Amino acid sequence: MFFARTARLQIRAVDTSDGPAWLRIRSEYAVLSSSTFGYVVPPGPSTWEHNKKWLEDALFAGFVEVKEEFAHLRRVLPDEEGNDPEPPKEESEKHIQWERRQRAVGFVLLTVPPKNRDAQLGLLFSTSWHNLGLGTELMRWLVPYAFEQLGMHRLSLEVVESNVAARRVYQKVGFAEEGRKKGAVWQDGGWKDIVLMAILEEEYWAGRNRHTVNATSTI
Repeated sequence: MFFARTARLQIRAVDTSDGPAWLRIRSEYAVLSSSTFGYVVPPGPSTWEHNKKWLEDALFAGFVEVKEEFAHLRRVLPDEEGNDPEPPKEESEKHIQWERRQRAVGFVLLTVPPKNRDAQLGLLFSTSWHNLGLGTELMRWLVPYAFEQLGMHRLSLEVVESNVAARRVYQKVGFAEEGRKKGAVWQDGGWKDIVLMAILEEEYWAGRNRHTVNATSTI
């Protein structure tokens, strides 16, 4: 059962069987280097158990997959070729699990410290699904959900300055840069800033109202 759907995506609760998908996505160098401020090293066998508690404690944690009719958009990574062959459809359980792995886009979560309703956004997105607009699609669902359904006051995030694509997505849905941690991350042979970005509820509602007015004026 899915919690929510967008045009091409399905979001559901994370469950214990999602460990392999989490580890596979976390093992992608491009994903790990853009989503961690620590050492970029392959995740160990205990990584899922550690992160599972983090996901369980989050206000919202969602497993994101692409709808079946869009599965063909997935880009096969070079190191995946021949590593995950499709099992015969007669082996229904194995085939279902294989399809599930192929359609796994990533994970999204909101963690909220007590009192201030400031949700920290975390996003893990497989490079197999980059450059298709799916990140923007997911965020255009998540931001209204956080403000309209969860009653958040702020959405906040931190992103390395070199992750230009992610910053562009966040800006599209209303996030603005609030400041920087100068030279906070050693990446690719140099020091990079961590960019602090956020959107406030009043900014979200103002943008939503402008969109409504503009849409009405064109009718």
